[in-house]
Amino acid sequence: MDYPQLAQLALIMTALCLAVFCVALDNTIISTAIPRISDDFHAFGEIGWFGSAYLLTSCAFQLLYGKLYSYFSTKLIFMSSLGVFEVGSLISGAAPNPTALIIGRAIAGLGTGGVLNGSMLIIGSVAPLSKRPTLTGIMGSIYGIAGVAGPLLGGAFTTDVSWRW
Repeated sequence: MDYPQLAQLALIMTALCLAVFCVALDNTIISTAIPRISDDFHAFGEIGWFGSAYLLTSCAFQLLYGKLYSYFSTKLIFMSSLGVFEVGSLISGAAPNPTALIIGRAIAGLGTGGVLNGSMLIIGSVAPLSKRPTLTGIMGSIYGIAGVAGPLLGGAFTTDVSWRW
């Protein structure tokens, strides 16, 4: 099988790492913004759903995305799920009330399931078997870095700009 050259593989990995960084960041970035969001919306009963809606849909649709990836083009499903994630993020940022925020977070989580599955599938199809563990490890470390950076960035955005960013 023909695999991409090193420069092409580096570009593919950069794009995948950026996508995974965004969805992983969205997982934890809200944790430090929740007090401000609750104050803005006067919604203290929904606090648990602000983060849970994202994780719930992300986990719930993993298996469906696995099936979709087996029937349709990997590129099509990956780009579509990235688009769904972005639409959910847009809805969350523009949310006029807590229900809209929760729905936006759920939609973003729906896209996240496809991005995470797709990134691993793409690594499997563009890299030889000997390089896959390293590339998968890089992807995992990017997810971990985003998990640590999320609360820091969430706090910075909340105090210096707005939680909506």
